[in-house]
Amino acid sequence: MLEQLNQWDIDFFLFLNGFHNLFWDKWMSKLTEPNFWWWYFIAVIGLIIYYKKKEGLWYILAIIVSIVISDQIASSIFKPLFERLRPCYNPAIALLIHQPKDYGCGGQYGFFSSHSATAFSLVFYLYLIFKPYQKGLIIFSWVWVIVYSYTRIYLGKHYPLDIICGGICGILVAYGVYLSFQTIRKKFVLQ
Repeated sequence: MLEQLNQWDIDFFLFLNGFHNLFWDKWMSKLTEPNFWWWYFIAVIGLIIYYKKKEGLWYILAIIVSIVISDQIASSIFKPLFERLRPCYNPAIALLIHQPKDYGCGGQYGFFSSHSATAFSLVFYLYLIFKPYQKGLIIFSWVWVIVYSYTRIYLGKHYPLDIICGGICGILVAYGVYLSFQTIRKKFVLQ
């Protein structure tokens, strides 16, 4: 069963990675970098402070905690535990994948994606705090996280299951941190 799932993941990866051209090579390399999105992160911080006032710093801290935990689960626990080679290091398919010129492969192991885990953690936390009154930000953020995560497949860094499992981890961590911070907030901040 695991072998079949792995083969489907590889086949789906090769299918998705196969849609490429010079225009997208340039853009996908940029879209995968967190530094490219500085304006989005500043806007998110501004909106949190605007809507949440004094409590905004608590929400920003909670998001940072959520992102750090998601990253550490992916990088320090799952990648060393599973040791699943990234597509670009997999000798069985390395010659079949498309990678833009001069774009490195990153660390040897890719299960699951830290980019995906941290991005989904951010977006799900934003969903939890903004769903009643900031639908535009929520819609943009969900589109962003999908594009951001797809760049990892396009660039030959991750299989689809790396992205999906990273997304699930990020969502679960964000929800856990959200519930924890709500409890802390009610106990200590609102008294």
